Amino acid sequence: MKYELTNREYEVMQILWANSKPMLASEIVEKSKNISNTTVFQVINQLLNKHYIKIAGQIVVIKSVSRVYSPTVTYQEYYSSLLVKLIRNTNDSASFKATLMHYAKKDKQNREKLVAEIKEFLADYEQQSHR
Repeated sequence: MKYELTNREYEVMQILWANSKPMLASEIVEKSKNISNTTVFQVINQLLNKHYIKIAGQIVVIKSVSRVYSPTVTYQEYYSSLLVKLIRNTNDSASFKATLMHYAKKDKQNREKLVAEIKEFLADYEQQSHR
């Protein structure tokens, strides 16, 4: 992915990722914590320009036609791209290891889950590299 999301863009994307169907801007406003109508429309335009979302169709709402929006990028794809960017921007593998270690130390509640996921990833990676 070419662009990182701003805080507002990320908040809107989280709402879209959490819903299985395309959403109206008004539905996004309802689900958001503190974003006004105007801000939601600005963020939607930014996300359209960055190709993170698409217009998924139109529906009639109280005598007018409104667009519905859906993500073009999954949550996993977005975070994967951030991780790839992080790895590419480090000069050596020790920096990446240090980053993982720092995260694991900070997130003590999920440490076991993180270790299990890393082990699963390594096992899958090893299996795929032997094919």
